[in-house]
Amino acid sequence: MKCFHKQLFIYFYVLLAMCFCVQSLHAQTTEHARVGELSLSVALGYGEKSNPLYKGDAFPLVIVPSIYYYGKNWYFDNGDLGVTLAEQQNFSVNLLASVNGEAAHFHDWHPANILVSRQFVQIDTPELGPEFDDEQSPSAGGDQSDKDEIEAPVDRVTEKIVYDQVAKRKWSLDTGVQIHWFVQANHQVKFRWMYDVTGVHQGHNSQLEYSYKLVNNQWRHKFKIGLDWLSSDLVDYYYGISARDSQAENLWYQPGDALLPYIGYASGYKISQKWSWVLSAHYQQLTSEIERSPIVAKDYRYTLFTGMKYVF
Repeated sequence: MKCFHKQLFIYFYVLLAMCFCVQSLHAQTTEHARVGELSLSVALGYGEKSNPLYKGDAFPLVIVPSIYYYGKNWYFDNGDLGVTLAEQQNFSVNLLASVNGEAAHFHDWHPANILVSRQFVQIDTPELGPEFDDEQSPSAGGDQSDKDEIEAPVDRVTEKIVYDQVAKRKWSLDTGVQIHWFVQANHQVKFRWMYDVTGVHQGHNSQLEYSYKLVNNQWRHKFKIGLDWLSSDLVDYYYGISARDSQAENLWYQPGDALLPYIGYASGYKISQKWSWVLSAHYQQLTSEIERSPIVAKDYRYTLFTGMKYVF
């Protein structure tokens, strides 16, 4: 039934070309943010953030919080901390710091899984490594050699990767620059380049995105399309397999850089000053560099949510 729900959501939003990471809905709100005003809101509804990892369960979205503050020269927006370097009527340049989202697939309680409002949109690294959803397969007295094993693609290797040997993937903090170009009132282009300053993987990533906003009375709609680029160091740290994970060299996998296209949609209907109905979806296609990893089971990822939002 869970798989059915996933497929139903995917087909529904793709057919409507309405896929979006729950972030853009709140982007509409921040476009009207008052300087010096703290904004808090919470959305209650149903949704999920998929996990492409082998044995990775989707993270349920029932309560989605949002918090942002825009000062004169700096801001905090659901996990993004920015400082404005230059600002004109149709152009802005910001220094940005943000936790890298790739680690969210390995740790349930990651900011990218909680503050999905930055896509609509912490806790220390777990002791046991990547959270692929432990399954205690063999019964007492059974053969323990197959416990928590991840099968690599049969066309590449014949042995198995043992779950307990897979090393922990740590969080990383990225900093860089973000540029907004407001082409017209309803058209926007965004570019960001980020680098790992914590030295976890020493990789970098960039994003190029175009968005279009449509306002019609109480309705707000936002469409997005874009590309994420991840460097080979970043992709290899999170999805590669090496001696840190297995001593069997024929299981090792070293991916290259990855270019990931995505499409998104968000919609909202304002019911009152405090309440509104929201819908948001995001779909991203994973490149073969990630999909071919022995710990990855799907070649896509998505975030879906619909519900009621209350602004405090």
